Amino acid sequence: MKTNKQKILDSLLFTDVVINNQELLQDLIDRGANVNAQTEYGGTLLREHAYIFCEYDGIHPSVKLLIKNSIDLNATGDSSTNILFPLLDYMSGEEKVHPLFDYLIENGSDLFCKDSEGNTLLHFTPLFLIDRLLAEGLDINAKNENNQVPLFFNDNLDRIKKLIQAGADVHAVNDYGETILDKNANNVNSFEYLLDLGLDPFKSTKTTSSSEEITLIRFLYSNTYPRDDETKKKVINLAKRMIAMLDTSLEK
Repeated sequence: MKTNKQKILDSLLFTDVVINNQELLQDLIDRGANVNAQTEYGGTLLREHAYIFCEYDGIHPSVKLLIKNSIDLNATGDSSTNILFPLLDYMSGEEKVHPLFDYLIENGSDLFCKDSEGNTLLHFTPLFLIDRLLAEGLDINAKNENNQVPLFFNDNLDRIKKLIQAGADVHAVNDYGETILDKNANNVNSFEYLLDLGLDPFKSTKTTSSSEEITLIRFLYSNTYPRDDETKKKVINLAKRMIAMLDTSLEK
């Protein structure tokens, strides 16, 4: 069991004042504070301060200091993810690679880490990082615990095109019986692109008694109120195409 002094030393590390002041931070470490300590909820030092490190322009000096003092870059705590996951989320909003990303990898952060649901970084990666992660060896068809591949995440058309061009399995089906068409029912442009690839809107294997779960009907419900006349016209044309496919796709 930690002594009261040890608890205080470790707790001080988690304050923003300390993490932003390298003199205080090093002093606490010299006094015995554990850089690999966790909060009572399983939060790690890097995860708890990810927002500070991400918003810093460059590599935060405290990250360098913590690495120098042997912090575990792959500690996950109760979050089941290392700091690369929140950093990836931040970079998605900024639309550029943060220098901290490369620095952490160079110092041992695991690119092949997974979250508590079995998702890899590639499941969430923004468009500009896909090639980089694939070059590092991440599996473009890695499945999470629900058998969902990266293609199932995010309906951004450019991202979908990039993943498919790189070898993503367009015929993947998750544990709920959903196809990539199902996952893109609310994005008219992405749905049209996938339909143009020859995907069958009647191949969903989702087990349900509700007709709403049929891909065609899900698409129509998802686009009841198109944002403009052009989109409305596209929805109607896509509906006509799929209705015309009924005879060849389904048994009478």
